[in-house]
Amino acid sequence: VAWTPELSSPIVPSAESPAPSTMTLPPRGVMIVGDVNDPNHAAAAGHLAARLGWPLLWEPSSNAHGALTALSHGPLIAAHMPIPDAVVTVGTVGLSRSVVGLLRDTPHHIAVHLPSNGPMQPDPARTAREILDAIPQAECVVDPQWLASWQRADWAAATVIEAQLPPMHLTGPSVAIDVWRHAPADSLLMVGASWPVRHLEAALWLASQPIHELSCRGTSPLRMKSWQRWTEFCPSFACT
Repeated sequence: VAWTPELSSPIVPSAESPAPSTMTLPPRGVMIVGDVNDPNHAAAAGHLAARLGWPLLWEPSSNAHGALTALSHGPLIAAHMPIPDAVVTVGTVGLSRSVVGLLRDTPHHIAVHLPSNGPMQPDPARTAREILDAIPQAECVVDPQWLASWQRADWAAATVIEAQLPPMHLTGPSVAIDVWRHAPADSLLMVGASWPVRHLEAALWLASQPIHELSCRGTSPLRMKSWQRWTEFCPSFACT
């Protein structure tokens, strides 16, 4: 454990409590990957979710959409699924209210704060029992029905979304999704401001080709100035 939240809650362990070399987690859990700068961290989170048999919810800038257990429409179905017994978050999370609500409702939240994510604690709902400085080694007795139930709900959501986003009908979600789908493999996709990012998080069907995505969650002058600098260094990119 690198540090603990600055809370008086009795469930928060002391800073001297080391993380076990291998954690034992319950079979009914969820992995949530937020903003992650290092693709190796995203891959490690995906491998852990697959090993545990957990569904993986991802924010667009996590670049974890290629994980084996990744869902396409996690934020849309999260509020309608049984509450998991544990959740592990990796990186900066909190793009959607449904995911933050999931953190509040889940009894055991383990947050992973990566060095590349800066000093802010990755605990938007102040629910983390532990905040680790690395993705842990973990094991559990896998329940295949748990992941299958989330995948069935994901497929059902995809059917509804496809019906609501007919071809040649321009909406915010459809434009964001079409740009993603037409971006070449291994391209850099820059998405901003926050509304298109949320469109991708909720409505995007998982792409088969690898795409590297960067997100801007607002339109403040400082953020837009950062975008201008990015275009100077990367003149060829897809942008919504």
